[in-house]
Amino acid sequence: MASSTVPIRQGRTREPGTTDSHRDWLLIGGGIAGIVGTLAYGSTQALPFFDVLHSFPVEASWSTRAAAFWIPALWPVVALFMVYVVYRLLDEDRTGHWAYLGWVSGVVAFSIVLMMMMVQSGVHFDVSELARSDSAFTSETWSSVVAAVHGVDNGLDLAWDLFLVLWLVLTGVAMMGHPRFGVWWGLPAIVMGLVLLVINGITVPDPPASAGLFDPGPLVGLYALILSVYILVLGLRAGTRRSDAP
Repeated sequence: MASSTVPIRQGRTREPGTTDSHRDWLLIGGGIAGIVGTLAYGSTQALPFFDVLHSFPVEASWSTRAAAFWIPALWPVVALFMVYVVYRLLDEDRTGHWAYLGWVSGVVAFSIVLMMMMVQSGVHFDVSELARSDSAFTSETWSSVVAAVHGVDNGLDLAWDLFLVLWLVLTGVAMMGHPRFGVWWGLPAIVMGLVLLVINGITVPDPPASAGLFDPGPLVGLYALILSVYILVLGLRAGTRRSDAP
């Protein structure tokens, strides 16, 4: 029976029907997706209009409410594409089950964090509508609702962190033996994943920042941003070399 993959070069495989041009555009798209996703995540931490989700009750324009709802949802969705492209790039050099398990963990992780974002935004908006329509709804009631929602948030956040740790560690192991990544990319991913696991284990069920400890999340975001830029550069360089070839 014929093989289900087409050899690229010794030790590498590629999906049937995938051309060099298609691969370049996949890398470029994955890099851009990772950059957009990371910047969208950063904006949720820095832009002031996201504070409307924590006010009592939420009072904002339609555009502010839409932005506060959809921008947090944007980054997990586009980040999934970057995670997939990292897997495809690693799998070209037959990094084995490590890269695949890392990809599966990334899918689960970003799916969970998307649900967490939707729970946060949806509950806060809906309860705010109730607060405006019910004169008996007080700030103390709001505080109780927020405390209950934070309990759900913390559980989802912990699940997201656990699968994020798996993505970092498994992908880092696959990177260690890959010619385009190696130790310089793989080791930081593994170390960040293990640090994230230990700190979350110490502060469970609260996030590290809420417990007053160092939060490695921004470092993971910076790593993802640099990784996305690197993938984008790989795609652009490969396309340039082909266009310059005689």
